[in-house]
Amino acid sequence: MNRKKEDHLFKWVDEAMFDELRRIDAQQAITEEEIEDLKKCLKKADERVDVGCIGIIQWLFERVCN
Repeated sequence: MNRKKEDHLFKWVDEAMFDELRRIDAQQAITEEEIEDLKKCLKKADERVDVGCIGIIQWLFERVCN
């Protein structure tokens, strides 16, 4: 009888651990997606800065040369 209770307890603990691992796995997937989105946003922002700086330099150069 005691062994049956222990098996039940271990089964409950195992299920709880697997549930927690699934939850962590899902959260990790969400975090990975968020990181990729942030990388894309930073890359776009960096590209806009380059275009903006180049645009300003060209504008200034045109003003000085004319």
